[in-house]
Amino acid sequence: MCDTIPFEHKLVEVIFQAFPFLEFLYISNIKSQNDKQNSSTLIIFPYLIFLDLYSATADYAKQFLLKKNAHLPRLLYLCIGCKSLRCITNNFTIDPTHFNFGTLKRLHLRQEFYYPENFHQYFPLL
Repeated sequence: MCDTIPFEHKLVEVIFQAFPFLEFLYISNIKSQNDKQNSSTLIIFPYLIFLDLYSATADYAKQFLLKKNAHLPRLLYLCIGCKSLRCITNNFTIDPTHFNFGTLKRLHLRQEFYYPENFHQYFPLL
């Protein structure tokens, strides 16, 4: 998905309903979402194994990686910017159980990154 107009939560809900067997998702959008309040609808991508958020703002990382917004039970590979990762984890101070990181086997950051001491609490399989 690539656009210059922000992808709002409603669009992600439509994608989830239209493509329930989606395995690979690339999001490229540097525009912040207008509606920062996600709906109470939990979005479930039961087959998503690859998520690339490197070219997306932290808004999209919050939408997909926070358990209160999405459930990604098979996510194995995540590509994300260091800035977005630090933002959504509040520099690795938020409880690690709030994120969809538990099944990840690969994390690609594309930038130099200094791992905090508690890194493996967030990414136990890496």
